[in-house]
Amino acid sequence: MKQIKFLLLYPPEQQWPGCMVKPNGSLAYPYLGGALRDIGVETYIYDATVGDKNDNTEDFFGKPTRLASGKLRTGVSDERILEVASDYDVIGITSIFSQQEAMALHCVKIIKKKFPNKLLFSGGVNAKSRSSIFFVAGFDIIFTSESEITIQQVAKILQKNSRDFSSVGKIYYKDKNGKIIDNTRFGDIIWDLDKLPIPAWNLLPYEKYWKIAR
Repeated sequence: MKQIKFLLLYPPEQQWPGCMVKPNGSLAYPYLGGALRDIGVETYIYDATVGDKNDNTEDFFGKPTRLASGKLRTGVSDERILEVASDYDVIGITSIFSQQEAMALHCVKIIKKKFPNKLLFSGGVNAKSRSSIFFVAGFDIIFTSESEITIQQVAKILQKNSRDFSSVGKIYYKDKNGKIIDNTRFGDIIWDLDKLPIPAWNLLPYEKYWKIAR
C-alpha cells in the first residue's frame, strides 16, 4: 500500500483596504483531517494567513501586499506556500465564498506549475458552482457535498497507486485524458452527524489565532 500525505491549505486572505483581516477558520479542514486520521493517513493543516511554528507571523501579518485588483493580500509568500506543499502528495484548498476564490485559484496555479504530478482538490459552494473555472486553474477533483467519507474513498484509491475515481460519488474529477467526469448523481449523504469522525482540532494553529486575537 502506497503511503500518501495530505495537506489542507487555507490560502492567504485578501481584503479591501480598511477591512479587518481574519483567517478563514472553516470547519471543513478539522473534519476532513479527522476522517483521514481515522484511516491512518498523515494530514497537515497549513493556514497561509498566519503560518505555522516555523513562520514568524509578525513578519507578514499586518503588513499586506497590494494586489492588481486593489485588494490587500495578507499571508506568507508564494515561495513559502510552495515550500510547504513540496512535502505532500495531495493538497486541498477550500473555497466556500466568492471572496476566497482569487487566492484559492492563485495557490492552485503556482502549486500545479511547480508540482504538476500532485493531486489537487477543492470543495465548498463556490468551488462547486464555478467548477469549470477551478478545473482550468489546475484542480483535479471538486467535492460537491459533505466529504468526510468521500475523502476517505479518494485516499484509499491513491493508496493503491491509482487515480481512477469512477467509483467515488459526489465529485467532479478529471480522468486520465483530462475529461471532466460528473459523479454527482450517486454517493451517500450522511444524515446522522454523530457517525462522523471526531474533528482533528489539534491540527489548527490555535496559538497563532490567539496571538492575533482574530
